[in-house]
Order: sequence, then structure tokens, then C-alpha cells
Amino acid sequence: MSTSITRQTSPTRRLSIIPNARSRQNSISASFTGMTAGHAMDASIEKETEITIHIEGDDKAMIRPNKIMRGTVKVRTKKTLYSSQLRIKFRGVECACAKVKEAGLDSKLERIEKITTTYFEIETIVWGTERSAYAINSWKSVEPGEHEYKFALKFPNVNFPPSIDDPTGFSIRYIWTAYMDGPANHPGIRSEELVTPYRPLLVAPAATPWTFQDTLYKYKDNKKTPLATVKAKLPAQVFCPDQLFLIDLEINAISSDVVIGSVAFKLRKVYEGKLLLQRGTVHRLYKRDILQTMVPVKGNNGSLRLPDVRVQLPSRLVSPCFTSNHVRVYYYLIFMIQFDSGNLLKSTHHVQFEIPIGIANLSNQHLARVRDLTCIQDYKECRDAPVFFNPDLDAPPTDFAASNSRSRSNSSASSSVSYPMHPDAHYPAPPSLTIDEETLFQPMSHISNMPPMGMLSLSPPIEESLPPAYFSLSEVPQFILKERIEKTRYSSRLVKPNVCPELGEPLVLESYFDDEW
Repeated sequence: MSTSITRQTSPTRRLSIIPNARSRQNSISASFTGMTAGHAMDASIEKETEITIHIEGDDKAMIRPNKIMRGTVKVRTKKTLYSSQLRIKFRGVECACAKVKEAGLDSKLERIEKITTTYFEIETIVWGTERSAYAINSWKSVEPGEHEYKFALKFPNVNFPPSIDDPTGFSIRYIWTAYMDGPANHPGIRSEELVTPYRPLLVAPAATPWTFQDTLYKYKDNKKTPLATVKAKLPAQVFCPDQLFLIDLEINAISSDVVIGSVAFKLRKVYEGKLLLQRGTVHRLYKRDILQTMVPVKGNNGSLRLPDVRVQLPSRLVSPCFTSNHVRVYYYLIFMIQFDSGNLLKSTHHVQFEIPIGIANLSNQHLARVRDLTCIQDYKECRDAPVFFNPDLDAPPTDFAASNSRSRSNSSASSSVSYPMHPDAHYPAPPSLTIDEETLFQPMSHISNMPPMGMLSLSPPIEESLPPAYFSLSEVPQFILKERIEKTRYSSRLVKPNVCPELGEPLVLESYFDDEW
């Protein structure tokens, strides 16, 4: 079951995000209580105004590419409010924050380095008047009681990094916030930040059996001695949550007096966070063992073949592999083997080896089942952003995407018209060229006869090219597509030791620039 995260924020109108990976609540609504953003009420005073965001699906709500999200903004008030508009904002934010040991200072100070990347930030008005660049907005009154305002959002067919809160100080979140603006630029009220989990759609490739081979060593007194060889045959390279597969494992001890005592394996998920700074790189690694299983072992003389090692991947805590600006996640199958040697004086050696595997959330059979799955784009190569639309509609207008693609095409293509070479009843002859067009499209051999370039113009007369008056339009366009703009904000500050314990222990700044990803 998916879990949404609700993060408490102070009533001030600050928009900075401080990662708090350990605060999680099973709630799909967010609210704020207070009079204004600048004047918070005391906790003992009875609530007067409350703004709450509700997403359809309750605890199971999850964002995916090409999915429509619907919800409501509820305003509960015990007094009359005056507001110009009620708007809701949706944004995707990746945050990398770490405490770094400050070198070269006599005092014991630490520095908190933070980089916040906003993938997108969009908003819409669910009630009130649109903002104007040339006039002060009017305002209306909201009577005491409970009021609901619907909204709908279409997420683009783009794979963004999934929601995550590990390792410590690193997070990727998709956040909803509602704002009730005060009259004439007066302070307003905001809701809590509601975090809804997002999962990309990543398909496993066609199953390709492969073989992993390695040599295991034992270490004693700084000496490295070969102990055994292992060979594991896997049915595929990438697997999906809740999938069962078998591994053919073969272990051969090199020494004749060694027997295999026990075999076990576990699935390890690795979170690797990276923070690139001007003075170097900060790394934070977090490993989580998701499952661990013992494999039955019979008597052997140092050689053992286990043809059917069952691996049952869980459905919980197994998210797809991915790489973002500051975080990457990958998986290992770790096999742990106990070797017993000696007859009179027995000794035991524990060694392990790691098999890399990939995790997707859809099997290869879904390529033909999920609509527009092969059209999904990567967020690093696509600038499409989520878009709000009229909640009374089932989906955004069908010509919305088409108009977008047309607007991004070459402008010259829209003004050119092609005709068949031989006109007939179905394809009438093209219209005759005007005098200016005949002059313009002359062969290059007649270039000397062409008039100066200043006299040539492809535009119609000024009177015909003027757009219609804005107020003469039947209705104002409701959908305006804007390209996604990423924003990055960097901050740094010195702090005393033991400040911000939620960021963990201070890290050492490595004096090299790690640009691997």
C-alpha cells in the first residue's frame, strides 16, 4: 500500500524545503490553521480557518506518467474571509543536504550545504479572479462554513525520478500546496504541504539468461588465498517486484580439505547520494537489506550444485532502479557462504559475493498492454510539464497536445503548402502566384533581375496582419502550455556541532569533482 507523506511547515510564507526523511504520516490531506501567513494563532485558541487538500484515492493515491489526478481544496472557516483568489500549486523538488566538516578552522564548526532542484512548479486558480498585470485584483467574501473547490491535473507522459527519502538529507518529493490570497496584496493563508508519491513506468527488457562467475578469496595476515570458484546462472538481468525466479548455483572449493557448511542470500538495496560543491564532492551511502533466506545444504566434499535456488522478490520497498541529479538506487543479490576446513583443528571462513540485478516495475509483456508506454520520454530530454485543466472535463482538450507540437514545429512549415505535381479532379491546381511571389520564386539564373531585398516581404499588409482585439474574442483561452523550467538553488551556512541531528553525522569533503552521473 502506498503511503503519502505530510510534512508540517511553519505558518510563515517561506518556500524553502528542508528535508526531513524520518517524519512520515499516513494521511492524504494537508491543512493549515491560522488567521494570516504573518500572524499565526496560538495553539490554545480555537481554529477559525482551515484549508485542506484532498486527493482522490485516499491512501492509495499515486502519481504516474500520463495519469490524471483529481482532488478538492476544502476551506472551513468560522468567520467571513475576504480573498482575491484561491490557488493550488504543484511542484516536484529534489533536495540534497549534508553537514560537512569544515577544514582549516580552529573552531569546531560545521557547514550545512544544500542544493534544491525544482523540476517544475505550476499553479492554477480554483476560485476567484485572475491576476492582472495592469490592475489591482478585486476580492470577494467567503461566508462562514465549509466550501469545496475541485481541481484536475494531467501529468505528462514523462518519467521523472520516483519519490524517495533516502539516504539521510536527500529527498525527491512531489508537493501540493493551497494558497488563499488576501485582498489587494494583503497576507493570505496557506495549507500544509501535501506530498503524494510518484512512480515512473520502467519496463524490464526481454528476459536474457546470463551467467555470473567469480573467485572467492580468504584473507589472513594480509595474504590473499583463493578459496573457491562460484558460478550462478540467472534467467534474466532485470526483474519486477513480487516476481519468483530460480538461480542455478555451483560452488567448487579449491582446497581438498574444505567443505561447504551453509549458504544464504539477501537482497540489498543501495542508496547513493552525491553533492557536488565547488571545493569537492560529498558522498553518503545507505544500504538496506530487504530480505534474507537460508538455502538448504546437504553433505558435500567441497563441491556443491544447487539447481533451484528460489528467489521471491517482495512487493514492498522494491522500487525501480534510477538515477537523478543527486541520488541513484541499485540492487545486489548477496550470497553468503560458510566454508569449514580441517579435520582435527577445524576453522571456519565466511565469504560472500554480490550479483548485480536490475529492478523495473513492469514486465516486458506490458509493452503491448499499456497505452502510450513506448512514447514515454525522459525528463532530462523533455520539457513537458503537468497541466491543470477544467475539472468538469474528463481530460484536457484533445487538440491540446497537437497544438503544442504544432507550436514547436518550424514556423516556415506552417506557411508552406504542397500540391501534387499533376492536378486532377481530386487535387485541384494550386492558386496562381501573385506578381511579388513570381518575382520571389524566380530561378537563381534570374537573380540579377530581382528587386532589392528590402522590397521583398512575405507578410501581408499591416492592416491584415494585426491580431484581433483581445476583448473581441468570444472567450479567453483556458489552456496555455508553458515549457518546464528547472530551477536550482544553493545555500550554505556555518553551524555549531550537534545542530540539525536529522542530517546525521558530518561528512568529509572529498577533494575531487565526481561527475560520474
